[in-house]
Amino acid sequence: MPSVTDRYDPLDAEILRDPYPALAELRRLEPVLWHEGMSSWALTRYADCVRVLRDHATFARDPRRTGALCRIRA
Repeated sequence: MPSVTDRYDPLDAEILRDPYPALAELRRLEPVLWHEGMSSWALTRYADCVRVLRDHATFARDPRRTGALCRIRA
């Protein structure tokens, strides 16, 4: 059976209906994970989210620094 990190889809109907069991499992098993489908990091602990949002020197706000290809509109 795939792990919760492999099957986590934040837009899945079951997750949207009740996200708390999946988020609790993610917090317990892998609170910071790379999500291939979103091409981004997913954080599930409050303290980690606050740190990322407040620490601009460490965590990029510029989409060109995400490591993924993106289009920037002029």
